[in-house]
Amino acid sequence: MIRRGVTEGVLLEIEGLTVLRGTQEVLANFNLNVSSGECIVLSGPNGCGKSTLIEAAAGLLPIKSGSISIQRPFGLTLQDDGVHGDELVHERLGLASAVAGASSDSSSILEKRWNIEHRSADRIAHLATGMRRRISVIQGLLPAYAGNSPQLCLLDEPSVGLDTASVTLLIEDIKALQEQGHAFVIASHDQRFEDCATRRIEIGEQEYNRTKQISTDLPEIKSVVPTLPFASWVNSLHFRTMTPLVTLAMPILAIALILSAIEGSHNQANMLHGIVLSSASFLSAMTTPPVLRYFRENRTGDWWRAQGGGFDVAPLAAIIITLGPFIISRIEPTEIPLEHLLCLGLIMYAIYHANQSLHILADRLPRSANQFVTLLTLILVWPFMLSAELAHDWSWTGFALAIGIPLIITVAVPILHPRTGSD
Repeated sequence: MIRRGVTEGVLLEIEGLTVLRGTQEVLANFNLNVSSGECIVLSGPNGCGKSTLIEAAAGLLPIKSGSISIQRPFGLTLQDDGVHGDELVHERLGLASAVAGASSDSSSILEKRWNIEHRSADRIAHLATGMRRRISVIQGLLPAYAGNSPQLCLLDEPSVGLDTASVTLLIEDIKALQEQGHAFVIASHDQRFEDCATRRIEIGEQEYNRTKQISTDLPEIKSVVPTLPFASWVNSLHFRTMTPLVTLAMPILAIALILSAIEGSHNQANMLHGIVLSSASFLSAMTTPPVLRYFRENRTGDWWRAQGGGFDVAPLAAIIITLGPFIISRIEPTEIPLEHLLCLGLIMYAIYHANQSLHILADRLPRSANQFVTLLTLILVWPFMLSAELAHDWSWTGFALAIGIPLIITVAVPILHPRTGSD
């Protein structure tokens, strides 16, 4: 659980934290306090739990047990950068500045300091790896750069991809910010961080057998004729994830539900007309929301989730989807009043948000479960069919039921999200 009250002078408190990655218990009953002015470097072999600790503290991972208290805002640099390729450099740093509580001119100041001002108007996707990494590091340091009171920065392998001059600047800035009372938790193999570390914590020290002796005996591997087992790879994933079952069965099940509703209608002609009016908006509402497509690139969504973002109100989607029935009515003339057409559009917009909630849940669940969560979107066929009936047999009770179902899903689904340190 998260405890909102943080002890005075302590920016991060972790007590009894246990985190699973798959079936493996990566962290077990872990405790950590980070106070003002500290720089804690997490070391250890790959897979020991350094990144897991950073991400659990940021509220990105489900936790099995324990408690986390963290002062907000905090800086966060992820291994995968957490930036989207279609953002402009100055846009990304401007957004990160706003989250960190920094002034609007912070982005230009930091661009100059980190020697990326000449790329300010470029898309991040067009940058070299090292320059993109600088942006990720800057947004991880921003709360400390701007903070008048001590702030916490969580940095996961910040030096990877940086040139020597950038690493030197990073370490010097961390030292200067420490003197101002800011604190840092850094997961890194880079020995250069010894210069600014006040503590080094070896994660999983007793769980890994280390030896300084390097064997020169190579394993004996026999040669065979090369093959291309692409079909085997695809089929194994098909059977393991059941993606074809979910994605290909969805349209069949949806059409089956719609046909069943039409067959049960007392006036099939009116029902079909209502389906035509609402179908365009419904299809728009059932697509993967654009914000989730953005989230999946370079863990951009995880950076925003850690800062408290994650649900898109989507004003443009509201306009397009809500006006859908009205636009179709201009092509297929109808006597339905304008206010009823707009109400049908509002139902579809509510369906859009319910669909978004279900997709967010699928993204946050373990891989073995997230494929099947999308089957829950079939529930949204119900309010769609209710709206088709409302097109020719209007009632405000029916409207309340049709819009209430997706609204309830939108509000209730977050309760099913895995518990993290931020929940």
